[in-house]
Amino acid sequence: MKLFLNCAPKLWPWLTVIAICISLEGGALYFQEIIGLFPCELCIYTRVWLTAIVLVCIVGIFIRFWQWPRRIALLLLIALSVGLSYTTWQLMGLEYGWNTDGACSLVANFPSWAPLDAWFPMLFRVQDACSATPTVIFGLSMAEGLTGVCLGYLSAFGIALYGDFTKQA
Repeated sequence: MKLFLNCAPKLWPWLTVIAICISLEGGALYFQEIIGLFPCELCIYTRVWLTAIVLVCIVGIFIRFWQWPRRIALLLLIALSVGLSYTTWQLMGLEYGWNTDGACSLVANFPSWAPLDAWFPMLFRVQDACSATPTVIFGLSMAEGLTGVCLGYLSAFGIALYGDFTKQA
């Protein structure tokens, strides 16, 4: 447990989170470009959350030795993980039928100052309507796998922030 309580100033946790996010993005692109299962609006928002987590972790690598900037980065990672969890919850609702409000469109609602779908269409362009996510590994769907990732991120970032404030020896 102390390994996680004292991990925030170290390099490996930041790189691990980046590697996980890039692996998830790579898997999504594999399903999109090779298998031909195109992303829906919620899938694109998931990619945005993962990309934001990567960007905060890249900054975190450079600020990890300064206490308060590191804590702010950890708080941002918790907030981004909550956003990812909310999007994953919506995907799970589509998967299991409790989210039938039809809120999924064929266009991502990016702000005019950040049209990610125009800047990076391969990664952020909606190409399909929302439906159940495909099975990816061990009989788990993408949404179910993301649920595990969200739980892991929220736990890890929370423990790291707690450890940063309590200074475990």
